[in-house]
Amino acid sequence: MGQFTEALDPLMHCLRLSPHDPFASVFLSLIALTKYHLSNFTWAAEYCEHVLQKRRTYVVLRSWAATLGQLGRTEEAWAVLAEMDQLRPLNVERHWKLTCPYADPAHEAHLIDDLRKARLPEK
Repeated sequence: MGQFTEALDPLMHCLRLSPHDPFASVFLSLIALTKYHLSNFTWAAEYCEHVLQKRRTYVVLRSWAATLGQLGRTEEAWAVLAEMDQLRPLNVERHWKLTCPYADPAHEAHLIDDLRKARLPEK
């Protein structure tokens, strides 16, 4: 909801309490998104890659594509976007609203902008 700094410690705590939890990928993906919004794009990419080794989901791929767009790694982002197209939810607008519950529209706009950057061809 936009409290990225405050969310980080509780998310890390969840992983420490239950490192083999079947839902650990959810915590890791939220940590990746938190790192992304805190402009720590290198760490965000590493967390996304870690999650994607275990489970490839649309939400994590979306965070990874936006991170790659921010890092200027557009060729890698194109491959991620192609994979996202294959995993695209039937109702992508509803899925977006459920998985991006931003309180501040600027945070959502930031994610959308970086997804657009990921789609742009290199100059």
